Amino acid sequence: MTNKISPRLLAIAEKLNKDMNIADIGSDHGDLPIYLSDIGFTRIYASDNKKGPYSHLVNNIKKANKEDLIETKLTDGLKDLPDDIDTALILGMGGYTIDHIIRSEIDIAKRLKLLIVSPQSEQYELRNFLTKNNFEIVDEFYVEEHKKFYPVIFTKHVKDEVIKPYDLASLMYGPKAIEKKDPILLKYLTNEFERYQTLPLIIQKKPENLVKIKLIEELLTNWYK
Repeated sequence: MTNKISPRLLAIAEKLNKDMNIADIGSDHGDLPIYLSDIGFTRIYASDNKKGPYSHLVNNIKKANKEDLIETKLTDGLKDLPDDIDTALILGMGGYTIDHIIRSEIDIAKRLKLLIVSPQSEQYELRNFLTKNNFEIVDEFYVEEHKKFYPVIFTKHVKDEVIKPYDLASLMYGPKAIEKKDPILLKYLTNEFERYQTLPLIIQKKPENLVKIKLIEELLTNWYK
């Protein structure tokens, strides 16, 4: 019987290939690793840096009879990542936290074939960090879950070329998601525009809000061109 996972994790799992050697960083309850094992992934590593969540992770893997199929470790971020892991996922954390995890073990992050991150805040800051450190955003999509919107960013380090700086809209909302006109991003932008209209005028006129709403208006205006 296949383990049930959230819509967000399912959407990410559907983008992965079974020949990938997967690491789930900050795995918490281990829902994603267990699901991946259920559907045929053979090399899975899961870690957490807090004893409580790590205990839940290990116990859930035992309950699923996956001890021999999923390697676990109590450790910080990408530290101690096995050499054969080529794809790491860092999901459901703030952008600054993901930034810190990558920055702390930048050489390990650079050797990965693919790094998949899904920030629940500080999108701009994380994309800016990735770009400045020559991580190319190769794909991106949005997921809606419980009326909230989350970007899922696929990135990899590029050695032999300098990544061109993205414009402000791309850093805030994702260059690939904008390029392919992601339908969930469209819903997110529309919701943000409508929410802005309900704000008190004094808040609407804050400089940071004026910049944001102008970007959203431009994106929505150009969406169907």
